[in-house]
Amino acid sequence: MPGEKVCAAGRWPLEGSCACPRVRGRAGAPRGRGGLGPAGDRGDAVMQTESQVDEVAGLHIFRDPALRDVELMRAYDFPLQLQTSILEDAYGLHLVERGPGHFRYRGFGGDSPPGRMLVVEPGEPLLSSMSAPGLLTGRVITVSAARMREAWLAVGGSAAAHPVFPVPLITDPDFVSAFVAAHVAFSEAAPLLARDVALARLLEVLLVRYADRERHTVVRRQERLAVRRARAFLEAHACAAVRLDEVSEAVGLSKFHLAHAFQKEVGIPLHQYQLALRIDRAKQLLARGTHPGQVAVTLGFADQSHLNRLFKRMVGVTPGVYQRTAVGGAAARAQRAAVPGQVA
Repeated sequence: MPGEKVCAAGRWPLEGSCACPRVRGRAGAPRGRGGLGPAGDRGDAVMQTESQVDEVAGLHIFRDPALRDVELMRAYDFPLQLQTSILEDAYGLHLVERGPGHFRYRGFGGDSPPGRMLVVEPGEPLLSSMSAPGLLTGRVITVSAARMREAWLAVGGSAAAHPVFPVPLITDPDFVSAFVAAHVAFSEAAPLLARDVALARLLEVLLVRYADRERHTVVRRQERLAVRRARAFLEAHACAAVRLDEVSEAVGLSKFHLAHAFQKEVGIPLHQYQLALRIDRAKQLLARGTHPGQVAVTLGFADQSHLNRLFKRMVGVTPGVYQRTAVGGAAARAQRAAVPGQVA
């Protein structure tokens, strides 16, 4: 479009327009009730349930009932606070489109300028914040480890290894273009085949160009093994009150040595890792429709207000808002797919 600002590669709009190709208007300001296009288009019809909540929070969450191992998030002028997140069994693909984003991940850290991708592996904590006062606009696609492994084998990856990404920061216009195309295909309810093709293309570019079999690390072999065991212990006791002595005894490393080695390799202390695991499990239960009060009981929080406080601090929205966007969006799509003559 004449006068529209685009990235250096000319692949997607930047400041001055939303990064979604179908939206033209003030950056970060969704148009229409659906937030993804002019009122009355297909995106609007699909996203009505979500937009009633998301426009308040500045955050959209998309779940596709046909592809349950994929989740998308879209932030519009979102007031990001310091957050720690872990995906136990999924990969996270992050793109900052506007705003002073800052991150710490597996020994890497710094600003995340618009147009740069960050790939987060399962079980790895990500610390996100703002490097300066402001609001963040960006996109996230979360892909299950099973779906990623399927794509990994399809491109010739070894069945004895899982895909890892030694360099998690990626500046590649082709990859960013594939990422945005996949995000738009899902969020605007493109035909199922189009969504499948867009996701397959995205994963192919990611895996062929950037995946590696082994991760290089400066942590000594004994420490690395102890840290791996500590993570497994915390995953098995994510909802229990555990002491450092217990973890130390389970992994065979002194508690002082373990505490240092764990933070050095993982990037956060053991207790923050355990809490991030609990929050990730809370998101899974909420997405299945479990009441927040029951989630709090199931995961060992003191009460629902305790869950609310920690969930909002780490995710950015309350459990209720997260659940309404995740479950409500899926219900809206399912209802629309059931209407004769409508494209699923």
